[in-house]
Amino acid sequence: MATIETPAPNGLTKGPTTPSCPQAIRREDSKSGDRTEQPRAADDAYIYLLIEHQSTPEQLMAHRMLGYQRRIRDRHIAHHGGTTVPVVIPIVIYQGRRPWNAPTEVADVTAADEQLAATLGDYLPRARFYLDDLTRLDDNELRARQLTPTLRVVYVSLRRGPGDTDFTVWLPDWRAEIVGLSDQTLSMLVSYLVLVGNTTREKLRAFAATTGPHTEEIIMTAAGRLITEAWAEGEARGRAEGEARGEARLLVKQLTTRYGTLNADLRERLENATTDDIELWATRFAQGAATLDDIFA
Repeated sequence: MATIETPAPNGLTKGPTTPSCPQAIRREDSKSGDRTEQPRAADDAYIYLLIEHQSTPEQLMAHRMLGYQRRIRDRHIAHHGGTTVPVVIPIVIYQGRRPWNAPTEVADVTAADEQLAATLGDYLPRARFYLDDLTRLDDNELRARQLTPTLRVVYVSLRRGPGDTDFTVWLPDWRAEIVGLSDQTLSMLVSYLVLVGNTTREKLRAFAATTGPHTEEIIMTAAGRLITEAWAEGEARGRAEGEARGEARLLVKQLTTRYGTLNADLRERLENATTDDIELWATRFAQGAATLDDIFA
């Protein structure tokens, strides 16, 4: 979750738009990472954009967003006092595989049947949040929106990136926006696409070569760093698995010497065992366990 403090429509808010620290909202006892300007005149106003990112629909999302809004207002009162609270606009950006199918207002998750809801009328709290369902948004609609180039690229990446086997098929359509990104933003974008997709390095290199020397360097540096980290992690995991298999073979010989031929179930357990399992069984063997059951208990 993130909150953004932005000027009210009449432009009376002082200071720049400022993102806040998500944990400062979720944990009321933590130190705030945002800057909230003290109102300087009676007609100053703030609008908070409460933004939550979701990859799966959540049935009680409206209730959760209502809780976040309360925390924002509580923090505002604690910091500034006064007898009014700021406007908070709750927004959920959704990028799942299927269209959003959960309620968008508290009234729809309240335990009230149709008759009770009709009786309560306006007394039944609604507390609706704005849903931006990216699954229903195509590229043309995205381009028609009044968004910054950075947000357009972020949106299309959230919508198309996860699980994509070749994001270089659609990424060239956004080359103009990509070239204009800051180095940090571009690096983060490439890192995200590499992490959530399965595009090969060769395809990424071919695309990067079309973006110009500086942008190409940023893209390949970000991708190369992730690929190197993944290779190192896989190598370490391979070493650990190799050590476990070697220890398992040694333990099989020791057990066979003392207890006789091992049955298929025990051999399978040894083949699939972790290093911790093997160490435990080897310790019991060294301590003179009387039977195999005592070792594998």
